Amino acid sequence: MIQKIETIEAEEVRNQFSWDVIEKPIFLGNGSQVPNHKALLRSDNNIVLNVCKESYTPTTNELFCDFVYKISQITGFQVQNFNEFQEGKKVLAFLQTPETSINGFRSQNYMAVGNAHDSTNAFFVANTSVMIRCTNQFTKLEGRGMKAFHTVSNSNQIRQIENSIHLYDNQQRALTANFEKLNRQKVDEDRFESFIRHMFEIDNTIKSNEIEEKVSTRKINQITQLIEAIETETRDLGNTDFALFHGVTRWTTHTRTQKDKTFGNLFGTNAMLNERALNFLLN
Repeated sequence: MIQKIETIEAEEVRNQFSWDVIEKPIFLGNGSQVPNHKALLRSDNNIVLNVCKESYTPTTNELFCDFVYKISQITGFQVQNFNEFQEGKKVLAFLQTPETSINGFRSQNYMAVGNAHDSTNAFFVANTSVMIRCTNQFTKLEGRGMKAFHTVSNSNQIRQIENSIHLYDNQQRALTANFEKLNRQKVDEDRFESFIRHMFEIDNTIKSNEIEEKVSTRKINQITQLIEAIETETRDLGNTDFALFHGVTRWTTHTRTQKDKTFGNLFGTNAMLNERALNFLLN
């Protein structure tokens, strides 16, 4: 469960992290400086977060937190939490947004704000959805419109996101409309099998009765886990694409392990699997 940060604390300390990212030149053993490159370190313990080109412009934690509080003031969404992952290589914040409901099943929604100091992600704003009945978690990360890349214009890009934060509401409505579409789409045996094959990248040349023989034991175990999760969701949600999708989010949220797992399944393989499921079902 996300823990709330008291407003008075937020007002007194804008940077909710105890450190920030700092830039240092890189020197070889002979004392010569490596040209056109630098290191990004934590200011509190000097852990190296990234080795990057000189042109890479980091988003400081102070700027990150300032953005979150500004967005909270603009939208009225309450700041819920700040977190760091992988020793600070990634930072996240969540703001609570209004609930939505599909066929009577409610979801709590959050605006996720994230940044990576290790070049794996841009600064971004995303939609995180948690179905209340089962706490299945999913995050929809949009395209360039809600991202700020780590270039010299990074701070200007972040200001542009502030000025166009209304796009978040548009994205939330689009996501809800997509879920409603999935809820209307019934699933037959062929679609179910196609979905499972897609999720595990099983070649269509492998016949159904050959899968156990030609697919690894590890993958067979994963398929079994996902099918069990889908069956659980189908009992509650009906035999629909919506149940297929939430079978995946149940699997990635409650069953499938991942190092440095985040609230909302924002990063890593779990995020990729959720996105793979949604893309298949909507196309």
